[in-house]
Amino acid sequence: MQLPKVILLCTMMCLAFSAHIAAQAPHPGRAEVVNLAGLKEKIKRDNRDHPVASVRWAEEALRELAVKPDPESEIWFLTSLVDDLLVLSDYPKAETYLEQGRKVAARSSGQRGRFLLEIRAAALLLHTGKPGEAKLLLDGLLPSLESFRSRNLQDQEIGKALGTGFRLKGTALQTIGRYFDAIGAYQKVQSIGDELGDRREQAIALNQMGTLYALLNRLEEAMASHLQAIQMAEALGDQALQAAFHLNLADTHRFKNNPEAQLQALNRALELARKTGNVSFEIAGMVNLADVYLQKKDYSAALRVTDAALRMSGIFEDPDKVAVCQVNRGIALNRLGRNTEGLAAIQEGLRQVNTAQDKSQIAEITGNLAEEFAFAGDYRKAYQVEREFKAISDELKQTEDRKHIAEASAAFDSDKKQIQIESLKREQRIQFRLVMLWIALSLLGFSVVGILLVGRKKMKKLNASLSDLNSHNLELIDQLKSALSEVRTLEGLIPICAHCKKIRDDEGYWSKMETYIQKRTEARFTHGMCPECYEQMVSEFDRLNPNET
Repeated sequence: MQLPKVILLCTMMCLAFSAHIAAQAPHPGRAEVVNLAGLKEKIKRDNRDHPVASVRWAEEALRELAVKPDPESEIWFLTSLVDDLLVLSDYPKAETYLEQGRKVAARSSGQRGRFLLEIRAAALLLHTGKPGEAKLLLDGLLPSLESFRSRNLQDQEIGKALGTGFRLKGTALQTIGRYFDAIGAYQKVQSIGDELGDRREQAIALNQMGTLYALLNRLEEAMASHLQAIQMAEALGDQALQAAFHLNLADTHRFKNNPEAQLQALNRALELARKTGNVSFEIAGMVNLADVYLQKKDYSAALRVTDAALRMSGIFEDPDKVAVCQVNRGIALNRLGRNTEGLAAIQEGLRQVNTAQDKSQIAEITGNLAEEFAFAGDYRKAYQVEREFKAISDELKQTEDRKHIAEASAAFDSDKKQIQIESLKREQRIQFRLVMLWIALSLLGFSVVGILLVGRKKMKKLNASLSDLNSHNLELIDQLKSALSEVRTLEGLIPICAHCKKIRDDEGYWSKMETYIQKRTEARFTHGMCPECYEQMVSEFDRLNPNET
């Protein structure tokens, strides 16, 4: 049990850091002149992965600006603070500074500060798990920001904010499952990045597009996007970005059922993460590495990697990663014959996610626990846990179905409202032109017949426009119905092993039947036992253990 030592060490480090900060703070009785330009340069040069110092410098600048107000500088430091606090996951403090910035922007006359702050507001909504709200905010913000940028093409910061806004919109769309729309948003990021020469934003957008192509089973496009993103990160010399991209590349290799290439990508990601000191990427790489070793049935290697990950102090900042490591460790121990220790580790992982109330993770770990009880020969317990898994999965499926229907309806309503607004504007333009035409004809003394003819022609155009709008609305309704009812199916001859029931895919790889079907349809498997197998298992258990009741 190393946990008390880790807590003690963390406490000592916090105390030492607090003492360091106190030593650096200005003495109450000493007047100092704060160099705002110097603080801004220090923040720009700081390591954005660990921006603790930047937060301190920005807060120092704000204290000076409270005495000598300068709205433009204040908004710059506030947006920097929100960015850094998002990296540090201090969301309440980020929201406080965001609201402070909005008040400053409201007092100033320009739109620029408001645009910069609202982009950070969308990022905060995404970080706090509100992708739908982030999308709605960006839907209203981005057209105005594009218009503002077209009048201020020399303003690089506004250009970058626009690119960030489309990237955030892509992330929001990706999170709510609108993958094709998300790809379109990322393509917009690439276009803006090309105009600005911002290769970093372009690389991030390419990497995200690769992830989306993989989810859409367009694996060759996914590979091409990831590799291009990695090449751009290498040209930038950004090793942290390379580590992140190699982690995503490993996921695409997983979709392609290529464990050897997945291992290679993960080992490269780990190498880069260690060079940059990025503990978060290193832990993520080790967790994924353990998954690959379990897939390859190299249980000793999986145990070695999970034990190493659990010894890293940074892992305790992410309870989900701790839970996954415990489950992977438990599976490895159970498969190596250390059943009691292994099952206890899986149950510890389940206990941690139960505390977090993450239903999807609870269901996944419960399913793993049922399988491992069966592997250990405890069929009664396996059946009991399997029933718990089925109950959680059914509840989760109902919740997800309701969520998807609500999101689809909200998206449809949003699109419908936009169409209605555009229709109203078009109708107003037509009415205005018609009125002006009547006035012009009256002034020129045209005959009543001429006026009626022209008016009739315009009315026909108006009716045609309204008819087109109605047809477009009906088409949108049909598309929504089609999208909600669309179900992927498998067709044709499927090569299946007569002995082990594995299926061969188009690339010659043999996969479990569940894996093959899940990758090509929307179906997901839950593992249960039919009455005949259950009776057979109980009979076998009673035969092997005649003395047990």
